[in-house]
Amino acid sequence: MSSVVDTTLDEGSTAVREVVVRTEPFEIGTPRGTLRGRWQHVPGRARPAGTVVVAPPFGVQMRKGAAIALYFLLNGYDVVRYDPTNHVGIADGDIADLTPSGLAEDLRLVVEWATANSRGPSVCLFSTSISTRLTFAMLAGAEISPTAVGAISAVVDMAATIEIAAGQDLIRQWTSGRETDPNVARDVLDHEIKMTFVKDLVERGWDTTASVEADLAAMGPVPLLTVQGAKDDWVDVEEAKRVFGATARGSVVVLSDAVHALNPASARTAMTEIIRFFNQHCGADAGDAVTVPQFPQIVAQSKSESRLDGAAPAAEVTHLVPVPPQARPENP
Repeated sequence: MSSVVDTTLDEGSTAVREVVVRTEPFEIGTPRGTLRGRWQHVPGRARPAGTVVVAPPFGVQMRKGAAIALYFLLNGYDVVRYDPTNHVGIADGDIADLTPSGLAEDLRLVVEWATANSRGPSVCLFSTSISTRLTFAMLAGAEISPTAVGAISAVVDMAATIEIAAGQDLIRQWTSGRETDPNVARDVLDHEIKMTFVKDLVERGWDTTASVEADLAAMGPVPLLTVQGAKDDWVDVEEAKRVFGATARGSVVVLSDAVHALNPASARTAMTEIIRFFNQHCGADAGDAVTVPQFPQIVAQSKSESRLDGAAPAAEVTHLVPVPPQARPENP
């Protein structure tokens, strides 16, 4: 096992604490092959606020998620990330064979694994964009009740969002009968995906706004926060406010200048909202103080995790993190 020490601090910081992040790999067998993930925690933390399962964004490898993980890790949570099967990354399968039901099933298996191995009292789910729609579908059909669900740029109408992502209306092509071969591939966000994805989505009824509303109702009173961009060209923000705000314990935060893919400033605001929301429902004694990871810390974390690509059993990095003023002891 290798260790890395990151000594980057915020400008002007005078009080710091060491946070050692340990990353350990795990595997789960599925009917589609083996999914592979990483459990991340702070060994010296006796009792984390909870475990956050990060649902993988569409077409994005797990190794690119160090920034998201650090937000949660530096604020008291353990983190579980993974590459699902038939996706990009280190799990089995090819993204050409990706299906919505496969993604939802892999998420269920990971949440069950995280629940069984959690060191804290709660398990929260975090997702973005299309992954959020599949998170709702999974929770509606499984006997899983997370402590809370937080999402950014959550998709309401899968058919409309996929049309934008693919540059053509794939749902209508399938439902109208213009395309009948499920093995024909289409370009979606620079990935060749078979129409099996669309066929599966339609057959399960996950392509409409009405299906999102039905799944949210089936989930029950799970606390939900979505952070949406007012200028999102992939999601109708008014529809998102209506659908997510209407749930029993749902709330929506709208960022006035944000689009679907958040810039660093909007992402920082969104993640701060998510962490405060999780703190509220997980009982974390953190108040409104949120530690924001700095770019060099994200780089150090990514380099540390890269050691796992060489089959190392674990990797550690020590981050020196500024102590918020309200948490510093007073001078005697």
